[in-house]
Amino acid sequence: MLAVLLACTGCASRHDPAAHPVAPEEGVQEMRAACKGWLRWDGRKHRFEAAYAVRPPDSLYAEFAGRIGGTQAILAVTGGHILVLIPGERRFLREEATAETFEALFGLRLDAPAVVSILGSAGMKRGFTIDGDASRLAVRVEGDRLRVDPAGAATGGFEGLELKFQEIDRPPESPIDDSLFDVTVPDSFVRIPLDLDAAGPLLLP
Repeated sequence: MLAVLLACTGCASRHDPAAHPVAPEEGVQEMRAACKGWLRWDGRKHRFEAAYAVRPPDSLYAEFAGRIGGTQAILAVTGGHILVLIPGERRFLREEATAETFEALFGLRLDAPAVVSILGSAGMKRGFTIDGDASRLAVRVEGDRLRVDPAGAATGGFEGLELKFQEIDRPPESPIDDSLFDVTVPDSFVRIPLDLDAAGPLLLP
């Protein structure tokens, strides 16, 4: 599935950020993207590669590549719920799409609409701020990079996120099918609980 989603982004031409000088709250729309990312959390830097699709206001599908190929995790957010498949372990998580769940998984204490607003701003020119559950975040788009940082001094936990985009397809050359966000759990997968008190983002190395 990761190759399929990457292929969808790869068929688009490279995006000119100057062509969309609108603020995200004015122009976030359905899109696909492929990126490399770095998350700074509690003094450590977590590196990852992902391809994702968003549909405002609160639908997200993402695939995270494994360190030695294949797919490490598949994420689907829609209808107020989060589903995470971990193919290599045949396990899955299904939780409500709350700020606490996003923080436990990725280190960002934001609800689904806020996450979609950030990821959907790829390629836009102007920055903006997002009010999180416990802090305000500054979002900046600089060429092919998107940066998210605490608007004030970091006090442990989340310290910053940077995405470097390889491809941006917005609006998509072909509409994103509804079925992309409606992920089915294979029968052989076992559900596991999410530890909201775990230290650090659970889905990043």
